[in-house]
Amino acid sequence: MARRQSDLDPRRDDEMAQAEHALWNELAAIHINFCSNNTDKVVVRNAYEKVILDRIAVLQQLAACGTRKTNLLMPVVADHRLHTLRRQLAILHQELELLTLDDAQARAVGEDGAFIAVGRSYVGFLGHIYT
Repeated sequence: MARRQSDLDPRRDDEMAQAEHALWNELAAIHINFCSNNTDKVVVRNAYEKVILDRIAVLQQLAACGTRKTNLLMPVVADHRLHTLRRQLAILHQELELLTLDDAQARAVGEDGAFIAVGRSYVGFLGHIYT
């Protein structure tokens, strides 16, 4: 989840920001599409969750492969790529977490601007700070 402080990620560059906004917009479009084509909230949630979990699996594989192949040759490039993938994974995990919230809780997240996709730093699920 996003950190409690309003810290922006100092390592987030324009390229990361564009990729994150594209991912966030794509997820929003998919969710809206599911909602407009089905009124059963459980069906929508399950379908949307599957899309997110599939995307997580792909990004985890990219992160695992990319770091093994490039770390020794180009550590700075590998670190930037890994940070980009970690931020995208954090966005996807935040979307999964948002699915567990009720409407009031989800609105509060929005009002607080606690979205990773708008540049907020994040904390890993085991409490490890990644940014």
